[in-house]
Amino acid sequence: MQWNKRLASLALMAVVAGSVWAAKVNYVVAGYGLKAYNGLMFKIRPMAMEEVPNLDSARVVNGRLTLRGTVDGPTLCTIYCADPKLNLRANIVLGDDSRTVVSASKGSLLVRGGSRQALFATYEQELAASGVPSREALNKKYAEYSDEKTTATRREALEKEIESDQQKQLSFDKNFVLAHCDNVVGAYYFARNYIYFSKEELQKLRSRMTDEFAMSPLAARPLESLKAAERREPGQKFTDFEMPDTTGTVRRLSDYVGQGKYTLVDFWGSWCGPCRAEMPNVRALYEKYHAMGFNVVGVSLDNRRESWLKAIHDMQLPWPQLSDLKAWNCAAANLYGISGIPCTLLIGPDGIIIAQNLRGEDLAARLSALFDKAE
Repeated sequence: MQWNKRLASLALMAVVAGSVWAAKVNYVVAGYGLKAYNGLMFKIRPMAMEEVPNLDSARVVNGRLTLRGTVDGPTLCTIYCADPKLNLRANIVLGDDSRTVVSASKGSLLVRGGSRQALFATYEQELAASGVPSREALNKKYAEYSDEKTTATRREALEKEIESDQQKQLSFDKNFVLAHCDNVVGAYYFARNYIYFSKEELQKLRSRMTDEFAMSPLAARPLESLKAAERREPGQKFTDFEMPDTTGTVRRLSDYVGQGKYTLVDFWGSWCGPCRAEMPNVRALYEKYHAMGFNVVGVSLDNRRESWLKAIHDMQLPWPQLSDLKAWNCAAANLYGISGIPCTLLIGPDGIIIAQNLRGEDLAARLSALFDKAE
């Protein structure tokens, strides 16, 4: 089921650095009616795809909270209570077009601000009116699906219902992003869904988006990753890179690719279970077709040399292996916009990418079509 992947993409949206696309603007956050939280520290942290320090903090005094500062243009953040026993947090846009007011009601933070802040309420209102099932309804289906007492027949029906509900939600979110790709709140909803945008939808988005959207921390990295992913599309000439091999010697991908042979570039990691499970199949195909003009080059997303070399030894992998030992900061993975492994590129003798993500029977069938008929 794809919903697990969707939930994982939401979890990835941690808090990060402010944007750099605009001149600095002042912000004022005023909290009222917070007597229940007297003496507690509230913090503000900018939002995006990786964690950085808090931007601002202050304690509640006599039911009031005041935070002042500057940001580089409208900046989407999280305001939260530092007491770990309280799950008290909310989205907040700093540097919006008016003062931001924070209050509390029934254990939740309420935020009122400018036009960008109001878009969070607009999203919820339009979502409710759209006919998309509520989060509560979807969570009930998740719970029923996971219940051991649920029959196989009912679970199959639930899977179809959940998939349909997710597609409705995704369609709504994409339309909302396209309608609001001129601000940081639109970037927030884009970051939650960017891996599901088609090439055509991305082209439409790029033609409409403003600098505020494109250069916000929530959108900049996903847009860069999606642009990089275009480099691995079939029909593209492979993009060269340099990386050390197992001896520490710096090699180029072009040392192995575009040399008149078919080459499988296999992005993997010693810690990746699915990667290791696929290796016996790749090794069998390598042994079958290597003499006929088939090569493999491994690119590892490891960060420990010992683990990488041990995995190569234990699995008896005879083909060249490259790694800069930077895990998900691997230069080659970033170059090709790879956000999950295993991931493969099958490249032709002329250096043109033929296919991506071929594994198992699909890889065997493609190689058979290339080599067995040529015999």
